[in-house]
Amino acid sequence: MKDLAGSSFVKQALEGEYPKFLRIFLDLSKRLKERSHSIGIYGIDHNVLLPFENAYLSRSVSRLLDPVHNMFSGEGLPTHDEIDSLIRMITNELSVSLVDDGLSTVVSRNVGKAIRLFCLKCEQSVVTGGEASQVIDSPTTGQQTNVMLANLLHYLSSQTNRVIANLAGGLSSEGGVVITTALKETDELTKNLLAPLLTSISDAIESIILTMHDDPEFRDTSSPLGKEIGCSLYMRELQGFILRSVNTFLLPYKNQVVVAESCKAVASRCIELFVRHACLLRPLTDFGKAKLLVDFAQMEVAVTPLCRGGQMGLLEQQQYRILRALKALLPLNPEKIVEKILEGQGESSVSPSLILLHLFSGAPPELASPHQSAGWSVGRLSQWMDSHPNERDRLALCNGPLERYQLIIRQQNLPSFHPLFPQMMKLANLREHSNQ
Repeated sequence: MKDLAGSSFVKQALEGEYPKFLRIFLDLSKRLKERSHSIGIYGIDHNVLLPFENAYLSRSVSRLLDPVHNMFSGEGLPTHDEIDSLIRMITNELSVSLVDDGLSTVVSRNVGKAIRLFCLKCEQSVVTGGEASQVIDSPTTGQQTNVMLANLLHYLSSQTNRVIANLAGGLSSEGGVVITTALKETDELTKNLLAPLLTSISDAIESIILTMHDDPEFRDTSSPLGKEIGCSLYMRELQGFILRSVNTFLLPYKNQVVVAESCKAVASRCIELFVRHACLLRPLTDFGKAKLLVDFAQMEVAVTPLCRGGQMGLLEQQQYRILRALKALLPLNPEKIVEKILEGQGESSVSPSLILLHLFSGAPPELASPHQSAGWSVGRLSQWMDSHPNERDRLALCNGPLERYQLIIRQQNLPSFHPLFPQMMKLANLREHSNQ
């Protein structure tokens, strides 16, 4: 072996065709082992192959990494042809390594390095800032660049997965795991690309929902009986905005599995904000309540574009349950609503604090809503609720105005409390038993 290593021609041949050399070596070792009973035990030290293996693997990793460096060396983004060329190289390197699980695993690690390098190069090309996150105008050049990067990542991932599937019978299980793990980074990078865009969509959704407090129809004192009541203007705007955002900014992404997964949180947040602000409307007349119930039905239509092609997660399912449960509770009188919440008959998915906030909508002027009592805007109260998800904290906030109202009634020696007050106190007193 030392003589072979000393001959540069033979050395280069063994390094360049190392997988074939390894197959011959393994075959010879196997035959010697099978005939050990007749010729005696005769082994070959595997370590003699290491110099050739190391040289081969060094060239192999260069063959995999160099195309990635080259395709990002120009001004433009890589083309599908360049990625196809890389895929052919990956296929070739993996195919010739199948002679041995150990070699296959090491080559798979090199393939993983090439995938991670591709991800790194894409990440360095990502456009950030306001240009990447705006959702008001048509997609900017930066947003189009980010879509192309995400689609290149998806193309590389899908093509590499096809290679793994085709080699499934021969590729070592460890090698398959190594490559699959590296490919997960393409999905993670796509999620990171989507994040600022989805944050902007979510912020715009919140701004639209906030405008429900400016709708005079919720304060309309006329009777809703016999009237055909349509959904509110803000709801139509919300539906239009979500549909346009999905079609304009999200559908161009080819990896719709990741898009659907990322949109779940936006849909959940949208429902959460709608339910919250629906409970904060004040005053809310009978006509306003009838209109709000129409909006509840339309809310499910509004978030439908965000829920395409994916199972809802636990959080989304919970928000849907709250939406539907609250819709069932709103037509009832306050006593019945409180009774159902205290009994927890099916509507227990609605938190007592939400119902308590809703009951303020029919309270007298002396009984101020929590945000009015604190001198806050509705938007600031919503922010406070985001940072205080604990039910006990929310009930305690609502309890403050109730205590002040009780003091006012006693100081003025008024004969009785408003009929809503005892019902509201039943819910406020739950804070003493709440551990959420």
